[in-house]
Parts: sequence; structure tokens; C-alpha cells
Amino acid sequence: MLVVVSAAALGACVRQDKPLALPADCPRTFDFADRGIQGDAGALQKEAGRAAAAGEPITVGELTRRAGLAEGWDQWVTVPADTRAAELNSATGISDVCWKNLPQEWEISVEEHVRDGRYLLLRNGVPVQPIFYTRFSTYLSLDDHKVQVLYPQTVLIPTPHYADKFHLTPAP
Repeated sequence: MLVVVSAAALGACVRQDKPLALPADCPRTFDFADRGIQGDAGALQKEAGRAAAAGEPITVGELTRRAGLAEGWDQWVTVPADTRAAELNSATGISDVCWKNLPQEWEISVEEHVRDGRYLLLRNGVPVQPIFYTRFSTYLSLDDHKVQVLYPQTVLIPTPHYADKFHLTPAP
């Protein structure tokens, strides 16, 4: 009995985004763990830091251009840890993609959990490039608890953060 209870408890700790579509039901797949298409998170943070320090608004499109990320995208989606496929589909209007390796919260210690996620660039409803982000990213402040969609023309404004530093947030 102890083994059954332990196995059930372990299964409850690992989140699965079920049901997973069978290959025949899945016209397209996108794997967030595909290292071949990952964007440069360091370059993005560096350019966000420069823009924040300059104290001037910048569009998301210009920020990604300066960071050398994929061009021609039309949606930037914040995909926080533990996002469900249905949430991502609803926010983006995509219904024919099977999402693999969606970002998940992970435990550093009993007291600390990390909510790393991905920024996802889309072009005409097609996933183009994911960019890793962590809650410790200091120059871009986007909601890391819900799926958020931005566009190339979305304006980011410098906002006071801490120790006289600024970060970029979407303009109201």
C-alpha cells in the first residue's frame, strides 16, 4: 500500500499537459527545448538594459531587431512556467500546434521554486523562435504568471525598478 501511495504522490508532483495529441491529430509540433532555434537571451537582456538606461521608450520590434532575433514576426508571447497548451492556443489564436516541452516551474530547494519561461516569436500563427527568460531577468518586466501577447509596435517604457535602475514594461 505504501508503494501505491508514494507512486500516486509522485505522479501528482509532475505536471503533465494532457491530453497529448497523437501524431495523426497534430498537423504541426513545436518543441520549446529545440536548441537549434533558441534566441539569444543575453543579447535581448543587454539591449533591454541599454534602452532602459537611455530612459527612452522603445518598440518591441526595435528591441528584438537590436538583439539580432528573428525578423518578420508579428506576435511576441510570454509563455511562463506551467502554461497549459489551451492557454497558449487561446492567447495566440493557434489551434493546430502540439506544444512540446512547455516551460515548467522547478524546485531549487524546499523554499525556492524557479519560474523560468520563454518568450515566443510567431509569424502568421507559426512559431518562429523561443527565447529563454528567468525571473531574475532585470531589464524586461513582463507578467511571468500569465500568457501575455505583445506586438512589434508595442511600446516599452523605462520604469523605476530598484537601486535607481530601470526596466522596460509595456506602456499602459
